[in-house]
Amino acid sequence: MADKKISALTGASTPLAGTEVLPIVQSGSTVKVSVANLTAGRTTAMSLLDVENAAGGGVLGTFKSNWSNTKVAVEGDGATGAGVLNISNAAASAALPFKVKLNGTEVINVDTSGNAKATIGNFVVGTAGKGIDFSANTHAAGMTSELLNDYEEGVWTPTQGAGLTVVGAFTSEGTYTKIGRLVTVRGAVFAATSVACTSAGIICGGLPFVSALDTAGSRFDGTLSNGGVIDANGSNINSVGAIAATTAIYFNVTYMV
Repeated sequence: MADKKISALTGASTPLAGTEVLPIVQSGSTVKVSVANLTAGRTTAMSLLDVENAAGGGVLGTFKSNWSNTKVAVEGDGATGAGVLNISNAAASAALPFKVKLNGTEVINVDTSGNAKATIGNFVVGTAGKGIDFSANTHAAGMTSELLNDYEEGVWTPTQGAGLTVVGAFTSEGTYTKIGRLVTVRGAVFAATSVACTSAGIICGGLPFVSALDTAGSRFDGTLSNGGVIDANGSNINSVGAIAATTAIYFNVTYMV
């Protein structure tokens, strides 16, 4: 093979057995090394490992570990062509726990029952309107959606309603929680001297989400001894009855958007 380029050589007729010997220059000296020892005991770095099964389906690649006789197989399910990551013992007869680590820190833990747990991070929905789909569950005849696609909590500032009589400086506060289409708000309006409200008058505006339907809630005065009913309507909270002068009006209601 003297004076021949490697590209000019004919291809091997059989796969390498590992016993073949190649010349290698090591520390300035030419030595021989077997094919089997070229990468023995060394970490092989690569930017892309492309393992394919041209026939489709079946095991694409299998990686084994002496730890718990684990087998990690990248497979195709054959029916739909979907990829499958299969974690099992070497005989593929039992499932094994599966962990994902990021820079040595566990971030996901999957047990043998298929329960997945995020150990240090959160499950983040990356697209608006997407979430957790419960359509595998049975449902009532009038069901319109089984997708939980929103959760939010925070603060809001009730604005002074037209039905209020305020003596002294007006202040307010509010908190809310939204789960899907269900919103629960808590709020309060205050006056330095006194605040009162006419019957059917607007206590406040500025609801964090517009109420789709009139929804009843409850309210109490500043002493928490006298209560009544309020109504969430649009962006407002209305008093169902008159509210006598007091130092504060507290209210809460859960409504749909």
